[in-house]
Amino acid sequence: MWAPSTVRVLRGFRLRSIRDHASLPFSIQKSGFSDKVKGVPLPDLLRVASLEDLKARNENSHASSEDLKRKALKFVLNEPQPNSGFEKEGFCFYEGGKVYAFENSCAHNGLELDLDDSDFFTSDGKLIQCKVHGAKFETESGLCIRGPCKGKALTALNVVIDGDEVFVSA
Repeated sequence: MWAPSTVRVLRGFRLRSIRDHASLPFSIQKSGFSDKVKGVPLPDLLRVASLEDLKARNENSHASSEDLKRKALKFVLNEPQPNSGFEKEGFCFYEGGKVYAFENSCAHNGLELDLDDSDFFTSDGKLIQCKVHGAKFETESGLCIRGPCKGKALTALNVVIDGDEVFVSA
């Protein structure tokens, strides 16, 4: 299991090649591991968490509002772009036996949903909420059901699970 501090260190680490594995701060050597994981080429995958960690975050999210803030794991999808200086972020969470991942960008105006505090959910934890204008999104589809972007959806990220490792690709 990854310790939370390890997850922060690995935020945004993009695998370029299976040959890079010797320099990684974690092991990717598994039986049958090749230049693809579940058919997706390594350059397109970003390792974001362990499945065990996401499950634990979900189980603990019902204890208090502070724990609910830790339900989702935020990560950097790419390095800052030269002209903008902004990183593209995403977040993922475990719910109902599945892992979901979305870009951290509101369907209304593109601003961060969480205002940089990793709090993505309504107080009951049932919907994703934009902190800028209060839009509410379904957790499974990212569809906006209330707010100025009603009918639009968050940009979903592809989730690939290999054993206990959770990867995303845009």
